[in-house]
Amino acid sequence: MKPKTVLVAGCLHIPYMDEDYEEWLLQQVRDTQPDVLVLNGDVIDGESLSRFPKTHRYAALEEEYEGMEAFLSRLLKVTDPNTECVYLKGNHEHRHTRYMEIDPTF
Repeated sequence: MKPKTVLVAGCLHIPYMDEDYEEWLLQQVRDTQPDVLVLNGDVIDGESLSRFPKTHRYAALEEEYEGMEAFLSRLLKVTDPNTECVYLKGNHEHRHTRYMEIDPTF
């Protein structure tokens, strides 16, 4: 059996991800064309749902979701359709889960 190529990326914290890092990551996917692509948590920041103090560059939740959708669209454009994509939740994704438990209409 042929060994699988796996590319793992995490802690992107969209919409705060550095643009140079994003381009580097997309280039790695283009060049590698991995068999498995793992987004290893904290892909979205969820700062607006955090119980911690907000930063000076605070983004609204809608902006975070728009940034996430745009990034995933760019990522999928450079990813082979046969690549297995895995999205693991990190503590920042759990902010959304926690919020939905508080407000199910979310």
